[in-house]
Formats: sequence, structure tokens, C-alpha cells
Amino acid sequence: MTVKDLLEAKGKRTINYVQVAREKEAIAAREAGIDIVGSAFVPEQGHSAKAVPDTHFQFGLPWGIPADVTEALRDAMAAMMAGAQSVYCGYNPWVVEALAHHGVPAICNVGLARPRQLGRAGSRRWARRWNKPR
Repeated sequence: MTVKDLLEAKGKRTINYVQVAREKEAIAAREAGIDIVGSAFVPEQGHSAKAVPDTHFQFGLPWGIPADVTEALRDAMAAMMAGAQSVYCGYNPWVVEALAHHGVPAICNVGLARPRQLGRAGSRRWARRWNKPR
């Protein structure tokens, strides 16, 4: 399943996702009809993506804050070369924006900050700030 297939299915049907740790789990997920299989990106275990070529495989970039956008891009490209169709990026939105600018399909979420930071509005303040035209 490609990124294009996912975008076409959005809003028309439920897209299933499962996180796996081993190749056997990825194969079982494909056989169960899961649309997106995700796994942490460990270069030595990159063969999991190649075991399920007809399933959208997403590698999660290493957790933590990268030294810079270049390091995140380097990790993302290594994940794509290992067979991922997209990457999960838990870094800040500007890193995600840079990945998208370079053509890397990135799955991410804005998430929620502590209530003291956002008040009662939850994620609304962040969303308004992020969606403002630049």
C-alpha cells in the first residue's frame, strides 16, 4: 500500500495500524489484513519491511531530539532505503516540515503539551499557531 493508496482511502474506510517488533509479527499483520505496519528503525532489522512488500511499512525514527535537521533527514533516508514507505517522526514540527520539504512521507502528531503550557484549550492554541500562514 503506497502513500497515494492511503490518501485515497482516507475518510472512505478505516485504516488499520499495528506496531511490531519482529519480522514474524509483520508477516502475521500482513496476513491479517493490516494496512500499515510500524516498527522502530534499527538498521540491523531493516529486513522486516522487505518481508511485507504489499503492506505500507513505517519505520519510527530513533527517539529523542536529533542534533539538527540534517541528522533527522539522514536517519529518514536510511529508513526509506531499508524499505519503509514512510517514517514516524516524533521530533518538533519544524523537523517534520523539513522532512516533507525533502520528499520524505512523515507520519507524526502534534500531541498535547502539559496543561500549564496550553491552559484549558488543550491542543487548540498549538494548532492555531501552527496553521497560521507564514
